[in-house]
Amino acid sequence: MQLADRAARTRAGIAREARQEASERGIEFLAGILLAVEAMAWTRAGDDEAARRPAMEAVEIARRVRNPGLSAMAFYAAAAAIWLGNHRPR
Repeated sequence: MQLADRAARTRAGIAREARQEASERGIEFLAGILLAVEAMAWTRAGDDEAARRPAMEAVEIARRVRNPGLSAMAFYAAAAAIWLGNHRPR
């Protein structure tokens, strides 16, 4: 595993832990941001399958809280996970 991939996986893990803390505290907006960050880290690591779940959860939260910034970030993360997953060379 390349150093960049390992770093991206580490970032995904950190984002997941922070998101769990935000969820426990009821900070839904922050949980949405951290889901998008986790998805982008998985995408960067080349694991588009792992990126899809947090990306789509971020989209659901963005729709619920109706924050345009979170919506942009969540839709970007979802598009990257889905589009790259379908177009990345195997």
